[in-house]
Amino acid sequence: MDCGDAQGNLEERLAFLAGLLHDAAKSHPLWQDYIIGHRAKGPAHAPLGAALFAFFADNLISEWALDHTQECKLYDLALDWTRVVYDHHGTLRDLEGDFPPWEKSVSSADIAVFANECDLDGVFRLVASHFDGSSCGPDEFYRWLKKFPRSWERRVRLERRKLLIHSSTARECDEKSTLKAATRMPTLAARLIKADRYHAGGYGSVALESDSAVAGIENLQETCCAKAKTALSQGADENLVRLRQGIQRRVLERYTRNPDASFYTLLLPTGYGKTLSAVNVALSACSTGRCRRIIYVAPYLSILSQAAGEIASATNVEVVQHHHLSIAEQDDEDLIDALETWQAPMLATTFNQFFRAIFPSRAQHCLRVEALRKAFVIVDEPQIIDTAVWNVFLQALTAASLELRFQVLFATATLPPLESGIGDRVVALAPPVSAAQRYEVQYISRPLGVEDLASSALNAVSEVGNVAVVMNTVRDAADIFKSLSTKARNVVDGLYCLTALMLPSHKADTIQRLRHDLAANKRVIAICTQIIEAGVDLSFRAVYRALPIFPSVAQVAGRANRHGEGSLAKVFVFPFERRDGVDSRKYVYRDITARNQTDQLFNERNSWHEEDIGFCLSAYYLQCWEENRNTAVLRKFDEAAGGKWSSLAGLEPFGANAPRISMFVPRSDI
Repeated sequence: MDCGDAQGNLEERLAFLAGLLHDAAKSHPLWQDYIIGHRAKGPAHAPLGAALFAFFADNLISEWALDHTQECKLYDLALDWTRVVYDHHGTLRDLEGDFPPWEKSVSSADIAVFANECDLDGVFRLVASHFDGSSCGPDEFYRWLKKFPRSWERRVRLERRKLLIHSSTARECDEKSTLKAATRMPTLAARLIKADRYHAGGYGSVALESDSAVAGIENLQETCCAKAKTALSQGADENLVRLRQGIQRRVLERYTRNPDASFYTLLLPTGYGKTLSAVNVALSACSTGRCRRIIYVAPYLSILSQAAGEIASATNVEVVQHHHLSIAEQDDEDLIDALETWQAPMLATTFNQFFRAIFPSRAQHCLRVEALRKAFVIVDEPQIIDTAVWNVFLQALTAASLELRFQVLFATATLPPLESGIGDRVVALAPPVSAAQRYEVQYISRPLGVEDLASSALNAVSEVGNVAVVMNTVRDAADIFKSLSTKARNVVDGLYCLTALMLPSHKADTIQRLRHDLAANKRVIAICTQIIEAGVDLSFRAVYRALPIFPSVAQVAGRANRHGEGSLAKVFVFPFERRDGVDSRKYVYRDITARNQTDQLFNERNSWHEEDIGFCLSAYYLQCWEENRNTAVLRKFDEAAGGKWSSLAGLEPFGANAPRISMFVPRSDI
């Protein structure tokens, strides 16, 4: 089991000791009965394992440390290892100063009784076989149990605080050391969980080998050439098609000149082939051995399933998909193991699952952390992440990249500022691009209601052939759909509704049928929520968008005349007013700064061409950043460094108020 090194430096020796003792309580007779099948369940083993680790750490550190400062640092490290051992099958709890973690469930007297029934002599001999300085016996452990709570309280409440204060005032202190201290708990947990579960489950490390990556690059190039020919045959703009091909080549050239950075950006207008360009870079990183696997991260299942299918088809490399429904959909044990460990050459997952790896709240979530080591991570459409957690996410990525040496590429048309989270350690891969003239954005200042919007959509589809109507909430989309269900009869060939609350298979089928009708030049109206704004390769002649925030306008505009296949398309942005007079925008876009800056842009002018959007986005982000830098939340790292991991654990990409829906699934035998 690979958890530290008994002959390594002092930190590695503590790691080895944690791995050695975390299951020591399984020497209890009741556990042995469970192992051979005579019991349904073994007794709790984490409390005694944590106590034994803390005891041996106490004794060995006093032998190992060269001076008082080193001794204090090792005792402090042992605090985190102790709670990791205690929590290795459950929730990653905070470091509390009142008493050692095992006293949450049992008393020291109970620990002593349980330990007396174990093969404690064998445990002590095992430790002594690895560490020469360990010559104590069980009697010393029992005496230590009674007095250790006072030492624990002192170390948590006083000595850790002293170390943090000293670190913050020391000249050599920098941002990296603070981040490392804040994320030490999940880092240690990941080491132990990986060693424990991989050993018990027989898991192995799976990588995208260099030969496979090279073959993937060749397949990708062939696919891109075929897609270009198809696009041209369907009327796409020839200059735009050539531009996409040139961009992919130049993006790769920029990466090869900077192959060892941790963070990259790929900022391109929607419809310029960001995803495949990003995958091309990731394959190149794996072909050289710099990275070992590719992890593609998307905000929504609709994007994830479409992109995963496109990537797999283009590269001829299997893409394992992991989201909240994945395990329920699988009956292949090997694939289930891959979903648990993320040990796959290429994996596609959602923001929610990725956040669980970066901000784990349970030990089981740490199982996937090892897969991040030397991975190439593509974060698609990162601007969708809640602004309140954006900087925390970036700093956590920075901390994790120091330990795991992965590379991150942010692929989007609208990237929020990176400075407060990553600083200037970012390499831009996208070349300067002169925006095509595919669409014009027009602002309608007069609020539109349900009937107004339905009538406008019908008029537009009669004029231009197909229309998308994008609303801020599912309720609003449903109201428009109901209104059009009667009015659109004998006017359109297809009426579609597409929202985030649809089941993945239903969304995928709807998108496929909609794409088919658009390609056949049928008269269609698609009523959607924001999921159409990112990663969905659909193109409309006119788009109506209920007023959001400005980055969403830029994203949805990329669904208008996406491939330059026709004359200038129109994107109409308007305030939406429900029948009861309520403006639902504030329920979805809760950041008042973002709403105010968007309103200011639209008040200053009421129309833009595509070439103006980049400048407007820069102005928008600059003003939002000046008004609210969202840096107060970075205090969470100071709290986590002090032992309060719950400040970061379980952080969600879309905030705590993401939409939820209850579902009842009847049993088939009722």
